[in-house]
Amino acid sequence: MTQLTTEQLRAVEARGKLVCVDAGAGSGKTRVLVQRILHLIEHDRVNLGQIAAITFTDKAAAEMKERLRRAFREKAPPDDPRKMSFWRRLEREVDMARISTIHTFCSGILRENALSLGIDPDFAVLTEAESEVLCSEVVTATMHRLLDEDDDQAHAAASEFGIRDLDSILHELLAQRVLADRLLHPGMTAQQIAAGWAVQLPQINDELIRTCLRSRKLRHQMRLLGECEGQCADPTDKREQVRLTLLGLLRQLHNERNPSVIQDIIAQIGELRATQGKIKKWTSESAYESVKLALNDVKKCLKSAAPLEIDPELESRAAEIAAAVAHVYTKTAEALRETKRERNVLDFDDLIAIAAEVLRDTSKGEDSVCARTARGLRHILIDEFQDTDSVQYEIAQLLSQSPNGPDLFIVGDAKQSIYYFRGAEVGVFRQVRRDVRAPLPMLGNFRTAPPVLRFINSFFAASDLLAMVESPFNPLDARRESEGAARIEFLIPPAKSEKTGIEMYRNEEARMIAASLGAIAEGGIHVMDSATNQLRPARFGDAAILLRSLSNVHLYERALREAGVPYTLIAGHGFYERQEVIDFRNLLALLVDPCDELALAAFLRGPIVGLSDNALVELAGGIGAPRGVLHGFATDTSLSDATQFARLIYARDLIRKLRCERDRPLTEFVQLAFTQIGLEGVLLRQFMGRQRVGNLRKIAALAETFSGAHPPSLRAFVRYLDDMAAREIREGEAAPNVDDQHSVTVMTIHKAKGLEFPIVYVADLGREPKGGRTKTVALHKDIGFAARVIGPEGTFAAPAIHNGICRIRSDEEMAEEARLLYVAMTRARDHMFLCGKPEDAGGKSWMAAFDEQYGVCAMSDGELISGDNWQATVRRELPPRPNIVMAATETRHANIERIRKRIAPVPEVATPRTAVAATELVKAMHGRVAAAQEGADQARVPVSSRERGTLLHAFLERWDFRSDPQSAIESVLRRESLSDDAAREITHYIARVVALLGQSEIGRRIADATRVERELPFLLRIDAYLVRGTLDVLVDGATIVDYKTGVPSENELALYEAQLQLYAAALRELTGTQPEKALLALVDVEGDIVRAVDVSPPAIDRVLESARKTLPALSASCAPG
Repeated sequence: MTQLTTEQLRAVEARGKLVCVDAGAGSGKTRVLVQRILHLIEHDRVNLGQIAAITFTDKAAAEMKERLRRAFREKAPPDDPRKMSFWRRLEREVDMARISTIHTFCSGILRENALSLGIDPDFAVLTEAESEVLCSEVVTATMHRLLDEDDDQAHAAASEFGIRDLDSILHELLAQRVLADRLLHPGMTAQQIAAGWAVQLPQINDELIRTCLRSRKLRHQMRLLGECEGQCADPTDKREQVRLTLLGLLRQLHNERNPSVIQDIIAQIGELRATQGKIKKWTSESAYESVKLALNDVKKCLKSAAPLEIDPELESRAAEIAAAVAHVYTKTAEALRETKRERNVLDFDDLIAIAAEVLRDTSKGEDSVCARTARGLRHILIDEFQDTDSVQYEIAQLLSQSPNGPDLFIVGDAKQSIYYFRGAEVGVFRQVRRDVRAPLPMLGNFRTAPPVLRFINSFFAASDLLAMVESPFNPLDARRESEGAARIEFLIPPAKSEKTGIEMYRNEEARMIAASLGAIAEGGIHVMDSATNQLRPARFGDAAILLRSLSNVHLYERALREAGVPYTLIAGHGFYERQEVIDFRNLLALLVDPCDELALAAFLRGPIVGLSDNALVELAGGIGAPRGVLHGFATDTSLSDATQFARLIYARDLIRKLRCERDRPLTEFVQLAFTQIGLEGVLLRQFMGRQRVGNLRKIAALAETFSGAHPPSLRAFVRYLDDMAAREIREGEAAPNVDDQHSVTVMTIHKAKGLEFPIVYVADLGREPKGGRTKTVALHKDIGFAARVIGPEGTFAAPAIHNGICRIRSDEEMAEEARLLYVAMTRARDHMFLCGKPEDAGGKSWMAAFDEQYGVCAMSDGELISGDNWQATVRRELPPRPNIVMAATETRHANIERIRKRIAPVPEVATPRTAVAATELVKAMHGRVAAAQEGADQARVPVSSRERGTLLHAFLERWDFRSDPQSAIESVLRRESLSDDAAREITHYIARVVALLGQSEIGRRIADATRVERELPFLLRIDAYLVRGTLDVLVDGATIVDYKTGVPSENELALYEAQLQLYAAALRELTGTQPEKALLALVDVEGDIVRAVDVSPPAIDRVLESARKTLPALSASCAPG
């Protein structure tokens, strides 16, 4: 406590129902939160369990727990046993402390009160990827259902936009579901929507005016006009009169608040003309022309403040379409909620929305969830409050305002709010700051070297970029004692005389960054060591390249590779497209389907096996040979090259071993496969090897998560990986260690939030703001929603309210862009490099903002910019390519004998397998029955027997034997990439099976059943062995149904019957119920397709006895070696 500053100590000791701390970047807010918890426990006698601390990320929660654990340990005095016991007990209790994200906090409320709320406490929380997939399924199913039901509103929306665009609209609305649910309601009429628009329109026009007057471009032109003072020798010159009039009107605009007066001033500016003066009376032609340019730019800027134009016919039609979209969306959202209820899953938005809904219900008084939860808390601490939203704040308020509810302690910084695109509302924090009247400031920065911090303060104070959240700008106070060897540099590629594309500039910028990083290898950069507070030579791990987007990251990666600079890329998506993930998926796909020739070829060619292209051609029998790679692999085909043949033998042996193990639990099998193939060792030798290994390990984590929410079969997991890749789900790569001392970190600015680096390169400053495409349906929390429609010329036409929402959102996004730059610059500790292509002042890019203040883009290499105790250097030339040589390690003499022992193969012990598949067991019981061969007439059909069987099973999983089967058929076909011929064949085939099954005993039983369960996995214990299998269908808990394709032989029929008897044994063992009946559906035979199987107790006992005799030998035969 003694080392806290006055500001920090005031925040730690502050008391009140609502305390708000305005904590600047690098001000030590995490330390303050930890010390406040300590202070509450020590001085206010608050129990640790009565404090809830809400963090923005799980990583931040883990860091806070670790700091708290260390603080408790330091508090324990060695000479006082009672106090030592007290603090050590708290140290042990930290893991159970309520320190978590808001999602985990809300999840806890729901699980703790599940019984009274009538919900299942074991609900699963969907990952972002799983939520997107589920939304996609529900959108498709709901649209088809509504259209099949001839829903008028659905037909109107589909006719207006087309099915594909309507699908995209619904996905976009579901991605903003919290806001969409607030704005779109069931039963909304076009008249209600149009009336709401009429009310909002005047307010939008006023907001557009206010936003325009805050624009940086307008302020820039005012400054330029002011700088022309004294440039004309004659005050009566016509051009000088225009300058003076325009400058006066702009100053009036800056101070005026009355909308009607503002519109009058804008009209006066619109009437101004840059009349000809006498150029000889001006000091330069450029000054003379600058007045005309400024007037044109001002007029262009003020166009955005013009009142929105209304077309009554367009407004009416747009309101009708908006009502149709609202109807389809509410139906889709309702279907999504119902699907989640059925599957007992929630997503992150649900956790917050349901928790808020539950806490609002105080009808039970003291016994309400809100009252009970509030009684258990005395203090709630919320970190990163600038990135919260109104619903999350409402949750905190509901608890705090409950009788004897907890005090709120809120920490945030409006200048660092950068999650608008995820629904964060910086206005919530600003409102809280106003409500408390006297927020506690924490402006002392302990992170950044004083010269760098003074530059940051100077730039943002002069540019006024952060005016929307803080005006005037409050500078940070440099509290770091040592300035070290701080430097600020602009890296700007030289301007080209010819028209140059931005990619060429980015290439040169990337090369400048890579060359600059070369100074690290040469010992030319020193940084302040945070542990010793002494200068030391920089390492590559001290540097970070921060980008607004990773869309062009390949250019920077290439430059780093060419320069020999080691780096680690921290990506937020692209996981399923990484080569190591694809390679492992190919192996799994081959184990699921041995006939998947494409997966086989990719597996053999990939790093696991490493066959050459020539070896693959030879294995296939030569170019154009009919037999193919699959035939060569499955037979004893050899290769002429001994090394390649050894690899082929290894591949065959590996597949054989893994197929014997594939009935293990999914997570266990994935780990086993990693061990068997030794892929981690292969990847570690490749470029970015640790990142690749991290991605490989993430597959294992995904398998574990998948097993908790899906039937944990290998086939289903492979299908899941394919779905994720096909839908381009934004799954981040495995997070590498950002403390790696040997590689530069490349990441987005959003990923860098909460981090700091001794050396920071803020790259791609010349990028124009993304802006984003204009959405068909526009939402705004304060205005409402509106939809564009298709105009008479076939292009989109937007009502006035839609244009207004888009313009306001664009301005809000521009304001967040400025905050993003602030976050990027405040990550730097010692050195900051600002990099990007040259830009004209007055543009929208970040480089243009720097050019407005310092004119950097017109400077030459080596020129200096100076300010109040800071100095920056401009670099325009590419330095010589660095000679990067990795530091040599101490030479040691190797112990050859010891190495041999360590790398020698571990002797394999033949351990009997305890788990086998039911199908494998019955084959062993009856002798290996060869699979029926396809007939000669099927050799060239569009769809193989195997594919037909798979698709039929997929169809039967979806069809309930009551409804029209066509929608289920279409659902199956949509999931497959089939040719037209194949789709027709499958449709015809399934229709034939439907007709046969519908008239059979199976069809009647399923149609009349009260409960039908499909694809039920089971685990049956027989002595020391486990038998795994899956029941196709269980009807009313007593009738087993199994579907079989193909025309079986007598031997195969005996095998099928034994398989159903084994299923019956599992049902009897696991449920205690004797199966009533078992029916075999032989869908491809002529005549009666249903065969009853004897599942009487004697029959079940006989099959169990046979299994007991077979299992020991079967288990031993599949043991390794």
